[in-house]
Amino acid sequence: MPTVFLSEEYAGVTHASLRLTFYDTTGAREFALRRDGALIMEGVMQTGDTVLVDTALLPARAYTYRAYRLRDGAVRDSSAPLLVTTMDTTSHDFTWEITYLGDGQSYLKDVFAISDTDVWAVGEIYLRDSTGGLNKKYNAAHWNGREWKLHAIQNPVCGSQYTLVTPLVAVFGFSSNDIWFTNGGMLQHYNGKEFKADCSIVPFLKGATTKIWGRSSSDLYFVGTNGSITHYDGQKFERQESGTDEVLVDVFGGYGDEVYACGGEFSGTVLMKSGGLWRVVDSLSNPRIGRWTLWAAKDFFAVGGLDLRYIDLGYSDILQTPPREVLEGGLGAGLPIVTTSIRGSSRE
Repeated sequence: MPTVFLSEEYAGVTHASLRLTFYDTTGAREFALRRDGALIMEGVMQTGDTVLVDTALLPARAYTYRAYRLRDGAVRDSSAPLLVTTMDTTSHDFTWEITYLGDGQSYLKDVFAISDTDVWAVGEIYLRDSTGGLNKKYNAAHWNGREWKLHAIQNPVCGSQYTLVTPLVAVFGFSSNDIWFTNGGMLQHYNGKEFKADCSIVPFLKGATTKIWGRSSSDLYFVGTNGSITHYDGQKFERQESGTDEVLVDVFGGYGDEVYACGGEFSGTVLMKSGGLWRVVDSLSNPRIGRWTLWAAKDFFAVGGLDLRYIDLGYSDILQTPPREVLEGGLGAGLPIVTTSIRGSSRE
């Protein structure tokens, strides 16, 4: 009976993740992996299974893999052949329309879309009055599928009786009647009809909030300056230790209970929360490279800054493949292009 098993975890356009499993109680296991008869990997496993990543593949191509158990370099057992077919490349034609909100020094910090007829954008937005002055101030805009409507949301000055139309820096939601906003400190929750202000998060912040993400309104994360990470379970807020004092500028959920955060003006830090604890999974000691955004899928995450990188965790292995062609040629060639946001619906 074979003791070596090989199965497909995922096949992308140019790489495949394969799970290698040994069903025995032996300690160290020497193995080899062949693709179409050619040796592509050798190693020693200390555990019963692992994930192997093959990155030298072509789109829309079928490959046959086979794993071998070795002892002193000689084959002792092998898996059944495994046929893996990579995905084909795709193209998407988009027509972009540019809309400018506000006049003068107006700017937007974040945007969140519930649907193509329900979009919120936040920032600091000014309109000129009859005298030409920038005296009409707003901090949010809503798209209903036909037009943008500006909102001047009154944010309380926590600990006082005053409210101000302070700039909003982040927005995230789950439905038309469940949307969260922040000005970096206090929160606003929109129920579809009205905004409800909440200052109770403030004592749990280590710094100013820059981004919001969650799986529901009872599982929300707020990241920010000074390595600040705060979690909301629907009842109470909790400050979580990030292990860094770097500014965190994005947060997104991965596979299972995994959550990722990134930032770092000087180290390009990526953090992962799994099993209740945060740890650093990627760090670049380069003062020119920050990590300004990330997007996670089942077994990898993409991060951006002055470069773009795909990082396949592959359990214990990290594969780094910078698609440099994205940043070369075309408009702005030779300029320091900064990727500030990455989001997607699938990894291909």
